[in-house]
Amino acid sequence: MAYLDYTSFAAFLARHAAVLPAVSERLVGVYRRHDSGYCAITRFFASGGIDPRRVALRYRPDPFVFDDSVIESYARNIESELRAAGRLYVGPMATAVVEEYFSTLSPQLLLQPCDYGLFAGSCFALDHPDPVFGDSATLREYAHRYRSVLPQCMGVCGLLVTTESDGSRRVMAVNRAGHLASLTHSVGPSAAGSVDFRAGWTTLQELMYETMAAEIAEELGLGAHEYAITPLACAREMFRGGKPQLFCRIDTGLSSGEVLDRLAVLTGRPEFTDSYFFPLDSENRMLPDDLVRLNHEAAMNWFLVEEHASGA
Repeated sequence: MAYLDYTSFAAFLARHAAVLPAVSERLVGVYRRHDSGYCAITRFFASGGIDPRRVALRYRPDPFVFDDSVIESYARNIESELRAAGRLYVGPMATAVVEEYFSTLSPQLLLQPCDYGLFAGSCFALDHPDPVFGDSATLREYAHRYRSVLPQCMGVCGLLVTTESDGSRRVMAVNRAGHLASLTHSVGPSAAGSVDFRAGWTTLQELMYETMAAEIAEELGLGAHEYAITPLACAREMFRGGKPQLFCRIDTGLSSGEVLDRLAVLTGRPEFTDSYFFPLDSENRMLPDDLVRLNHEAAMNWFLVEEHASGA
């Protein structure tokens, strides 16, 4: 069952355009400006960017709790459905962002643990009609109407750029498996995942590198010496309830064929059913026919890669 409906998201944005972040705040890209569906975009590069090494992390030990019993009950029901369908992993608490201060001289984030099931049961099920929401019909409309606080659990993702034997580059994207909790059967970034809660990081860069390295090892089978991570940005994903997302570029000296060899020997339940290696043209741009195949998360990732490469 699909609990998110991206086809109806544009209509939601149009209905609430007066109070949601304007299109101008959501634009990314260099050669063609793209309405990303993300807001509060904080870039980690160029003259106006913030260095993630300067973003300090603080922690609140108490876990996230809903302040609305209707949403909590709904989230628990959806969580049960997702678990029964094998679409939720059993693991540690996720990392929720309580407060963020990127525009100050001392940028910092306040983080707290959050039950991943509560997060998935709410932010990954925003468009599932349910009578508990009355004439609001869905959690997305209900939360907007009553300004409900949803868990803001952080994710990371990255696009892998390979180096072919002839010196050309390719960008890897993957078809997300049907057993995942959200964005199933869409073409997403090379590696992506939730940030598990750990109170030991001191900077945002430490959090990004450690979490992204774990995803690369698990999903792509690459060793730490085989790639380099470039932090690109943090942004709020409006489609999934304001979810904070960290974006990266991942460069490797391996070819697409060598990466495919690594994928072939991975163990465990795969998170994607197919992988694609889209060629870049002579100016290191994706071809338009390939770009339109990407879901909104992978498209956002690519447009940030494009901005970074251009020095914009």
